[in-house]
Amino acid sequence: MYIQHNGVAMGAPLASVIADIFMTYLEITLMDKLTQLGVCEWYRYVDDTFVFINKDANVDNLLSILNGFHPSIKFTRKIEDNDKLEFLNVQVIRSPEQQCFEATIYRKPTFTELLTNWNSYVPIQNKKAGIVSIVNRALNICSTYKFLEDEFNKIRRFGLYNNYPLSFIDTIIGIKLNQHRNKMITELDKPIIE
Repeated sequence: MYIQHNGVAMGAPLASVIADIFMTYLEITLMDKLTQLGVCEWYRYVDDTFVFINKDANVDNLLSILNGFHPSIKFTRKIEDNDKLEFLNVQVIRSPEQQCFEATIYRKPTFTELLTNWNSYVPIQNKKAGIVSIVNRALNICSTYKFLEDEFNKIRRFGLYNNYPLSFIDTIIGIKLNQHRNKMITELDKPIIE
């Protein structure tokens, strides 16, 4: 289950700091009680929370406690659908046969597939940065090679839709994939310090 807090106007300069302080206070105050009522895991990024609860826990009771903490906040919930749940532009997928979770990129239905058009009068560095950022995002989020392959194909499609040369996109994918692979090998070779 995904529980989301909708409280602070996140456009304000200090909003994330204030939200973090407030949510830390909420967690310190309520976590023992929430754990007793069935919360197994609680993950948070600023004011968005991703919560695992026991099957027999009363979700409405948990929400009532969270929403009763302060009159200015409102927690909402989203329950997984077909073993899938979106959280912060990541689609988390429950894999019952492997008893694990997988992740891939989530795009809202309103996503337009628009990038800076290749033919626009924008420096090439900006166009390159746009592709690099979505390739890096795929490398950091996709948990399987199949999801990564699917995401690279989407990036190619978005690029072609915006008049990018396929060779330009594939070169960036190749460079970033090689850098990612080398980074992973380097991390595996590091000695474990005990």
